[in-house]
Amino acid sequence: MIRGLKAKTLCKPNIVGRQCDLCAPGYYGYPNCRACDCHEAGTKPSICHPITGECHCKENVEGARCDQCHLGTFSLDASNPKGCTKCFCFGATDRCHSAEKYRVEFTDMSGWTLLSGDRQGASTSVSLEDETVHADLRQFPDAFQELYWHAPSSYLGDQVSSYAGYLKYELHSDIQRGDVFIPMESRADVILKGNQMSIMFVEESYPAPGEVYKGELQLLEGNFRHTETHNPVSREELMMVLANLEQLQIRALFSPISSSVSLHRVILEKTSETGGSIPANSVELCLCPANYRGDSCQECAPGYYRDIKGLFLGKCIPCDCNGHSDQCLPGSGTCLNCQHNTEGDHCERCKDGFVGNSSLEEHVQCIGCPCPLSVPSNNFATGCIYKGSTTQCLCKPGYAGFSCERCAPGYYGNPLVIGSSCQPCDCSGNADPNMLFSDCNTLTGACTGCMYNTAGPRCEMCAAGFYGDAVVAKNCTECSCLPCGTDWCDPKTGQCQCKPGVTGQRCDRCQEGYYGYETCLGCQRCDCDIGSVNPNCHAQNGQCDCRPGVSGPRCQQCSPGYWGLSADGCSKCQCKGGSCNPRTGECTCTNGLTGKQCDTCIKKHEIPVVDGPDNMRCEACDSCVLLLLEDLQEIESDFPALERQLTSLNTTSIAWARLHSINGSMQAITSQVREYQKSIHRVRQHADELEEENTDFVQDLNALQHKATMTHRKANRLMDVTQETYQQAESLVLNVTKIQNKINDLIHQMNTFTTANASSTSAEEFRQKIAEVDAMLRHMKAMDFSFQRAIAVEERDETQNVLNRVRNELFNKLEANQQLVNQINDQLDHYSSDLMDLRDALNEAVNKTRQTEDLNSLNRNHLEETQQRSKEIEKQYDTIQTTLRMAKESLGKISEFLQMVINAKEESEKLLAQLDGARYPLSEKAKEYTLASNKIQKVELAEEHAKLLDELARNLSSIIDGTNQDGFIQRAINASNAYASIIEAVKNAEEA
Repeated sequence: MIRGLKAKTLCKPNIVGRQCDLCAPGYYGYPNCRACDCHEAGTKPSICHPITGECHCKENVEGARCDQCHLGTFSLDASNPKGCTKCFCFGATDRCHSAEKYRVEFTDMSGWTLLSGDRQGASTSVSLEDETVHADLRQFPDAFQELYWHAPSSYLGDQVSSYAGYLKYELHSDIQRGDVFIPMESRADVILKGNQMSIMFVEESYPAPGEVYKGELQLLEGNFRHTETHNPVSREELMMVLANLEQLQIRALFSPISSSVSLHRVILEKTSETGGSIPANSVELCLCPANYRGDSCQECAPGYYRDIKGLFLGKCIPCDCNGHSDQCLPGSGTCLNCQHNTEGDHCERCKDGFVGNSSLEEHVQCIGCPCPLSVPSNNFATGCIYKGSTTQCLCKPGYAGFSCERCAPGYYGNPLVIGSSCQPCDCSGNADPNMLFSDCNTLTGACTGCMYNTAGPRCEMCAAGFYGDAVVAKNCTECSCLPCGTDWCDPKTGQCQCKPGVTGQRCDRCQEGYYGYETCLGCQRCDCDIGSVNPNCHAQNGQCDCRPGVSGPRCQQCSPGYWGLSADGCSKCQCKGGSCNPRTGECTCTNGLTGKQCDTCIKKHEIPVVDGPDNMRCEACDSCVLLLLEDLQEIESDFPALERQLTSLNTTSIAWARLHSINGSMQAITSQVREYQKSIHRVRQHADELEEENTDFVQDLNALQHKATMTHRKANRLMDVTQETYQQAESLVLNVTKIQNKINDLIHQMNTFTTANASSTSAEEFRQKIAEVDAMLRHMKAMDFSFQRAIAVEERDETQNVLNRVRNELFNKLEANQQLVNQINDQLDHYSSDLMDLRDALNEAVNKTRQTEDLNSLNRNHLEETQQRSKEIEKQYDTIQTTLRMAKESLGKISEFLQMVINAKEESEKLLAQLDGARYPLSEKAKEYTLASNKIQKVELAEEHAKLLDELARNLSSIIDGTNQDGFIQRAINASNAYASIIEAVKNAEEA
């Protein structure tokens, strides 16, 4: 399109003028008027010379066709009055071109806040689906005239790429029904803050209430003004704000009667190498020097940091990290992430555990101390000292030894194993508080000597038999469980876990149907059989409660003399002697007995004798009885005749029956006498055994307890036998007395019978027989057992004496042994206490020995260093003496110089008065001064000159500081420097 006036209808095409004597703009060579070969975007409105056709380029455009940007500019644009935009690049370079990027839209509606001018916030609600933030103002004070939406952090920071892009948003406000819209005074609609500057954009029109206002702002310098001064904003200033955007505010309130406000879909255009369709030609891509990076050189390259002194963001100067890092903090230059085992603000020293060796390279190289190994994972020293071929390590806390090769007291581990280290002993605070260090195994860390009833590798649990919290509450309490019946006690709750078959809260008894608690091995099942009264048994021996006639530990069989095991028990055998079949009850006779009930002897001259409560045996008659029996047999042979003669005599039959009974009693007496004699023999044997056991008891004290128990049991059995023998003897006397009485009665009856029948012939013969019987009876009656009884009583007394003597000796020995055991236990307790004291003392001695070794090692080092320092001090003393002499000579010169400084002070005061007079013209010139890119070189020269002045001032200050006692000289120097700086600044300002 050709700019200019339309050709008059009378003129030929491309010709203009009242007389049609000029070529139209964009054409040359009247009258032919050919089109100029110029790039329209780069030419002025006149386009080209009307005669020669030479293109008229804009200010920043060059080339025959005006199609190229000047060096230091970029982005040829028809809408730009200068054609191309000057490269900014934050002053780092003047060479740039348009970035090959595209515009993209960024939106984030989370985190927006609504704040008043004094930073009071209003409650908001967010709808991410609608991309809207809403605020109800009905509860908000009416006094607030300013409300702004504040952007979240995602819109802030480095937004240089948004230059010339658009900020788009939608606003909406409501008023209550019936209210009249009252517009507020003009205020900033968009505010940007950054790098200590605040700029604003003011919209010309106000949005009406109830309508959606769509805001659209292009981020160009022409659209902004300074918030405070309302002066125009330069491109450089806008770029400074965008380089570190700290706040983005959008006006929310346009009328004081608004009841609610909302913000919808805020879009900020940025750039991206892909994903967009609109080229971002207005975004510069600078050819940054090595110390800068970023599209506009807004960042420092790795190895450089920002020195805030200088234009715009400041200069990027190299990090002084001695070649050990390429990162440092802006402003201070403090190095970050020091490498090669270094540390410090400038990576100027070695880390702990490393030592410098400047002989390797120009910069100090840090190599690991072999403390004890050279690998970093096993270097446990804060430093080390090389002494010839040996290395003295300065160990970290927790390590000891010349090379830190072992753990210090209170630590455990193995520093000699790669990857291992010394860790503090962790005994959960349950170690001996009297120990300087926690006592644990130096390799495993297992704590020894856990106190307060604790156990475990770290004393972290209660000991066996205790429960509670050993770490925090430290309240390990003894379990109430009985050890005999307890398998273990829960260390947390204290609940007793009983052994098999044991029950009770304290595991103190067997379960129902179990026995054997005293064995401390758990209780066994009773397992009582059918013959028991109930399923329970004796708590100690497990004997079941058997029914009558039943025996066995489990009541599983009939007792001897019983048969027919059932739930009702066993039935008694009906046998006088022997036993019966336990299943059928049939008698099985023994001891020469026979008969259905085993109550008859097989042999002729034997009689059944009671042998125990439920047994019988056959016993042969003695010679006396045999003679009597032979006589009785003869008498028996005569009895038939007598029976015939005395058929009518009932008394004789009665006497005969009594005589037969007497015969049976005599046999029983004979048996008892024999038993008595055997008992006496057994008593003597038992007494001999007791004497032998007593002798062995004296000789062998170690077996005393066992033999004493056996002897006591045997003595009890002997006592029982003696008592039984004594009772049998008394019973025998009573039986003999009864027999004698019966014989007397029989004699009396026979005498009566003889008197009544004296006249009979047969009676005479009968009396003769009776006389013989009476003689036999007198003979039997004359038999005296008192001698045997006396012997038995005497032996019983002797046995009782022996028993008492044995009991006394046993009890005396037992009491002596018990006292000896008590003494031994007391000695063992004393020895145990002494052993614990010795162990504590030993631990303390070992710890002190280790500390002494470490202190000795340090003392040796200190002694060597002290000796070396002593030599150096002697050398320095001579030097100081020489220096003092020179100082005295210089003191006179300094006094002269001091007088010169005083004179300079007076002159500076005069100059300060002149400076006050020139202050007003200087301020007027400063107001007229604006920052321009063509004065960068002069500012840099001014900075260099200021540095020289500053260096000169420091040199002068260092010379005078030694004599400046009251600060007077320093104040004079400061005044002189200030004056020189001000004069130089005034000159530079006038030149600008």
